[in-house]
Amino acid sequence: MEIESFEPYHIGTKLMPNVDILLLKKKIKNKLKDFKYKIIEDSSSDSILPQMENLALKNDVRVVLNSLVHALNTIGDNPDKVLSIFQEVNKLMFELDYEEKSTVAFYEIVTNVSIKVKTKPVEILNKHSKSLLELIKGIGQLSTTAIRLSDKNPQDTKEYTEISIEPKPTSPNTYLFVSIVFRSQNIQKIINFTKNINDNIQNIIKKL
Repeated sequence: MEIESFEPYHIGTKLMPNVDILLLKKKIKNKLKDFKYKIIEDSSSDSILPQMENLALKNDVRVVLNSLVHALNTIGDNPDKVLSIFQEVNKLMFELDYEEKSTVAFYEIVTNVSIKVKTKPVEILNKHSKSLLELIKGIGQLSTTAIRLSDKNPQDTKEYTEISIEPKPTSPNTYLFVSIVFRSQNIQKIINFTKNINDNIQNIIKKL
């Protein structure tokens, strides 16, 4: 088993409705200039999703403002690099007179992970669900095509975890595709989750 790629790794800061997005955009871009970020001039007009605007780039990580969902995001392919930029961008934002408790609704990790496996993914999933498939075998030739796990209390939208595991649509015979949403108001939980992301994913797959 080998984690081949994160497609991509995203850590977002969901902002309170009281935050003026246009004012924040102006302030944060000016601040990022002083910290060796490559500032991207207005890219929203060229984007398929005009509400998504690339503000800056550093170490292959993009700083993106999503005006539709009121979020300031850091996006890249390497979790460690994304985490570093996420921490730096939030630190700079808080230095601009934005207090965390009055500015941030929650933090959120969203990622899709491509994992190369030796056993066919559908066989891995069926092995995990063997007892359930045995109980319902009278219905027909059923197979487990995905596993989805989520918090016991999904109504708590600020503290939430969701994990789905399925064969990768483009390589269903050799790759598993793990989709993760991890949300918290505690920034340290976001940091710890990212630092342990590789070990956590490998442990999940090994136990299937």
